[in-house]
Amino acid sequence: MVLVVQSTCASDHEASPASAQATPIHSAESATGMTGESSTSDWDIGYFFGYSLGNSLRANGVSDIDETTMMQGLKDALAGRASELDADQVRAVTEYIRALRAHAVSEANALRAEKLEREAEKSRLYLQANASQPGVKTTASGLQYIIENPGEGARPAADSVVEVTYRGSLTNGTEFDATEPGMTATFSLQYVIGGWSEGVPLIARGGKVRLFVPPKMGYGERGTPNIPPNAVLVFDVSLVDFQSSSQ
Repeated sequence: MVLVVQSTCASDHEASPASAQATPIHSAESATGMTGESSTSDWDIGYFFGYSLGNSLRANGVSDIDETTMMQGLKDALAGRASELDADQVRAVTEYIRALRAHAVSEANALRAEKLEREAEKSRLYLQANASQPGVKTTASGLQYIIENPGEGARPAADSVVEVTYRGSLTNGTEFDATEPGMTATFSLQYVIGGWSEGVPLIARGGKVRLFVPPKMGYGERGTPNIPPNAVLVFDVSLVDFQSSSQ
């Protein structure tokens, strides 16, 4: 569930086609020890290693390289021949690559910091405007809410176990989590995001509340695969039942 602190979700994958064949290193049969037909071709294996090497070079800040000398080094290594670089040359190249990688990491961190700042500002402006909308109240922590139905009777405490139905979305309406139709979910309010720990106890059994959760009370800078960093989260929560932690 997306509510639990430190939870994560899905991931993605990227691939790229090629247009030219490469000289095989070993046949698919000898590499796998299998006999008979194999769906993995020599070209597949060669391209796999070439693409992996290219990704590794790019990750280390190398965007352009002398392909002729690179292939010579590869062939020498595969043939078991000694390197044509002496120890001083190897050391110099290693230091150069380390400097390139440090520069690439620095640039990536700077870009991430800029993105985090942009998203934080968007969230700040959204909450600032939302605070003046009809029915919206803001707590001292910055949590905003609209009580659509207060419910009846006692309200849960910050350490209660609650049974709810809910829908979570971004401010643009994109849903990232919800209970299945006709189903409920049960959480301890001690182990959910801060917006829920404070927001759900605002209503009693049978109540419904809309929560506008600031980034600091949600997933903050880390976000999740479904939730951008520094995003405001909007939850519609209906409280079905609850139990105190002592029950």
